[in-house]
Amino acid sequence: MQSLGRGIMVLLLRDSMEDLVGTFTLVKADNGFSFVYIKRRSDDDIEPSKLTVPGGHVRNGETASEAAKREVFEETGINTFLKFEFVGGFNAVMGKREYNVQAFFAYAAPAKLEPEEGTEIELMPISEFEKFWLKSISRDANLCEFTTADMEAIKRFGHIILDLADLAIANERVRI
Repeated sequence: MQSLGRGIMVLLLRDSMEDLVGTFTLVKADNGFSFVYIKRRSDDDIEPSKLTVPGGHVRNGETASEAAKREVFEETGINTFLKFEFVGGFNAVMGKREYNVQAFFAYAAPAKLEPEEGTEIELMPISEFEKFWLKSISRDANLCEFTTADMEAIKRFGHIILDLADLAIANERVRI
């Protein structure tokens, strides 16, 4: 709210803020369960060469959940999920823009990872993710490997993501 004097208040709408989604995608890899990360291209305008979860912009007429699933498919080739849940949201500044970021957790059915052209996929074991989460909540944490939005998501929701991963793994073991 901004005052224009004489008791007149105006609510300023922030329509310049864009909606982004990101999905912490768990897969069963040869060496156990891992999260899928994308390494941004070195020529990327915003935060080049940083690690990020599959994600991107929400298109007109698309829900955040639909956008998150679409982005995972476009960036990794994964299109079947055994579990898909909203984790939380927050605002983040990247570059000179502010974004409304919505984070999701997905447990993907086995699939061949097929990255977009020019994109590198990295698999991060759960134990490594847990180390980054513990580092993120320490006082002077700087997770320079990750984008600003991913650092914030790991800090805010790392414990939830780890709990969801543990539940997905437990359910997988029950099915076997």
